[in-house]
Amino acid sequence: MAKLDQELKLAALRSSYTAALPERLQAMATCWGAAQHADTWGNAHAELLRLAHSLAGSAGTFGYHRLGIEAKQLEETLTRLSRHPEAPVSQQQTRIAGLFEALRSLALAGPDDARATPAEHPSDETHERTMSDNRRVVLIEDDGLLAQDLATRLS
Repeated sequence: MAKLDQELKLAALRSSYTAALPERLQAMATCWGAAQHADTWGNAHAELLRLAHSLAGSAGTFGYHRLGIEAKQLEETLTRLSRHPEAPVSQQQTRIAGLFEALRSLALAGPDDARATPAEHPSDETHERTMSDNRRVVLIEDDGLLAQDLATRLS
């Protein structure tokens, strides 16, 4: 019964993540729009980099592996730009626009694996043995959905 409960929680988290993707992508697009009008690297660029990093780190957890790869490419592109405080040149802007289009397409396509099953769970014997260890894990994560998913998996 506990395994079913856990799987239901994970499915609910996956569903919440999917529902929040359009809003996350819109926030990124808004930051990019503001960043394009800035003369130098500023707050909009930094926020966009943070959002790309968060998406790159969380997407695979929820079955969006290709989305995570594209978000990682965006993060790396933005990181390179952050080292040069002048405004991005048109070639870089075109690259970033292409990455945004890929992110939108992949988000609309849904998880890479329609089943998007959670990782294999340990056997009951392993679970009982680890529960008896009574160890404490401190989880620090600023992405709420990712934190909930990790907490559920760790529990």
